[in-house]
Amino acid sequence: MLDGELIFIPGEIPRRGGFAHWGRGAGSAKVELVFPGGRYGIRKRLISADFIPLAEALPALLAVGAGERMRLSGQAWAAAAAAGVGLITRGRLLPTVGADGTDVWRAGPLDPADLSLMRQLAAAFPPAAHALAVPGSRPMRLRSPEVLIRDLWDAIADMLTRSPAASRTTASPAFAATDPTPAGDLADWLADTTDGLAAGARLGLRVEAVPSPAMDAADVEDEEGEAGTDRSEPTFRLVLQLRSNADPSLIVDAAALWSQPETVLSRFGAQAETDLLLALRRGAPVWPPLAEALRQASPSAIDLDDDALTSLLGPAAEELAGAGIEVLWPSSLLGDGLELRAVATPAPEKLTEAGFGLQALLDFRWQLTLGGALLDADEIAALAEAKRPLIRLRGRWVILDPALLDRLRRPPRIRMRTSEALGAVLAGSAEIDGETVAVVAKGPLADLAARVAGLASAPAPTG
Repeated sequence: MLDGELIFIPGEIPRRGGFAHWGRGAGSAKVELVFPGGRYGIRKRLISADFIPLAEALPALLAVGAGERMRLSGQAWAAAAAAGVGLITRGRLLPTVGADGTDVWRAGPLDPADLSLMRQLAAAFPPAAHALAVPGSRPMRLRSPEVLIRDLWDAIADMLTRSPAASRTTASPAFAATDPTPAGDLADWLADTTDGLAAGARLGLRVEAVPSPAMDAADVEDEEGEAGTDRSEPTFRLVLQLRSNADPSLIVDAAALWSQPETVLSRFGAQAETDLLLALRRGAPVWPPLAEALRQASPSAIDLDDDALTSLLGPAAEELAGAGIEVLWPSSLLGDGLELRAVATPAPEKLTEAGFGLQALLDFRWQLTLGGALLDADEIAALAEAKRPLIRLRGRWVILDPALLDRLRRPPRIRMRTSEALGAVLAGSAEIDGETVAVVAKGPLADLAARVAGLASAPAPTG
């Protein structure tokens, strides 16, 4: 009976994986697991456990009502095992070549519903169900539930397809016999016949800023409330990463291909290195800075100068996407950036409130905001003087748009009557100089807009 804690231990050959059954005070095997505590918040500890091969554990996990008698980790793995068997019954099987060149079945391809189910299962995993360290990680990191669930599904696929009679009904023991069978000569053919779903990876280029000590000091000042721009000269780099064709949620830095080749190749297929190099060769003619990565013995990252960075902000990113290479920017650059908004103010001849009527003409002037917050004159001056395509402002990176700064220098060429401007303020936007922008007000018009908005939101009189 599986009445203790359970955790799946992947095998180098998927079908030879199994479960560590622990937490009952006994066990014939030693398993290294990760628990809270220690200097960095987690620590490794050897615990006594029983290792239960997948072939023995699977029937117990699928038994009707078994989950009611299990701990939370057992219930989580029972649900994952049932989902894995469901994939196999739907024919989601892919023949692949493992890292050691032998035959391996994996579960796939996974459609969006399968991936959504995997994420739902992973969200319900307690820490004890995935308390395994990522091999070689510094600092130490835990295996994610998603990765371990995929490992279990692959192990189920690799085991259930190898029935006792399977090897007797095939011309070759490959993908039928329980013993490993060399299949390296089939790698290219399998990649072609499965249309890249069994293996393969797509190249991604992730832009990262490399902070300098001066930038770190400026960040501290920002946190203390002294907003401003960094005058230091940060560098940027482009980190190469691989995204699995079979499972788009599976992403690793290309550096792992060289530091942990067995792990990466087992998940991305034996052709992962070839996929990376071919993608770089496709991308270099489109965007020449990628040629530097091709000159590296182990391509993993390249430094970016300002010209290269500027080109990525232009059409180069779209051209790379056409070559099957995605460019990924820091999330802070994808949110609300620099934006212009127009402020309605009385025209010079109507400066007094006595002359402020619905037919009075109003001028507009520009304000510049970052994430909805108004920038001051010093910050705008720093933007105007910047010589780089990205600048550090208020603790975040900001993309400079020369066209936006040029518009800021030219006052809006429009006037509105107070009634029209009031409607624009209440609506929150208007078309000014051929472009729709946010509109705000100050002074009497702002007071009038507030009164009108208050009347509109007030409850209707009763009785």
